[in-house]
Amino acid sequence: IFNEKVTLFLNLYNFVSKQYYEKYKETINVFKASSVYQNKLRWLIITIPMISGNIIYEDFLKENLQHELEHLFQGKHGSNNIILPNSKYSKALSLLGNEDKQVSDIALIIYLSNTSEQDAFVNGMYSYLLSQEEPMIQIKWSIVKNSDAYLHLMTVKNMITKLENADEELNSKCKKYFDLTCYEVLKIAKSVEFRLVRKIGKALSKYHKDIRDKYKIMESYSGKFKIKPNYFTF
Repeated sequence: IFNEKVTLFLNLYNFVSKQYYEKYKETINVFKASSVYQNKLRWLIITIPMISGNIIYEDFLKENLQHELEHLFQGKHGSNNIILPNSKYSKALSLLGNEDKQVSDIALIIYLSNTSEQDAFVNGMYSYLLSQEEPMIQIKWSIVKNSDAYLHLMTVKNMITKLENADEELNSKCKKYFDLTCYEVLKIAKSVEFRLVRKIGKALSKYHKDIRDKYKIMESYSGKFKIKPNYFTF
């Protein structure tokens, strides 16, 4: 990959039935993908869940694969931030999916403050859109809304509202887990929202242009995707 040898670690989980999959999917964390580009290590780690030999959530797999390939690309070109063991980012990574949803959502905000993660999620979304069986001449929001980039953006937006009206409990969680006040987390969240909205908008504009160029379709509207405070439109 990118003219470098990358070691692929592939974890396959083959469930005998959907019932067993639903029972154990959280226990073994089947939705997992990661990559390593440090020193001489070049690793791509992908987990694939199956039911009776059939891959499930194939679009999700493609989106995550693109996300991790983006990180390897960032690492090769020196744009992937080095993760320090005691950093807030490292702490956030360990708290994603915490049973306390507020803690998990605060962790997501800190996690996404790493711009390389934002870029990777948006590139994953672009790949997810390209993987659709039918090319979307007009963007279908029902499909966009299933992407990780969009779902994370909605979580950040929701947390901004909560942080703006924070109570003592929420403030104590920000302080306990990240040694930050709610106001400091709010500033980070607004910065994440500002950048992520624009990155998603640019990705949608690129997808729209690429599809029209590929199929030689004349433009039916003028301008680019425009971002409004609470939603996307064009």
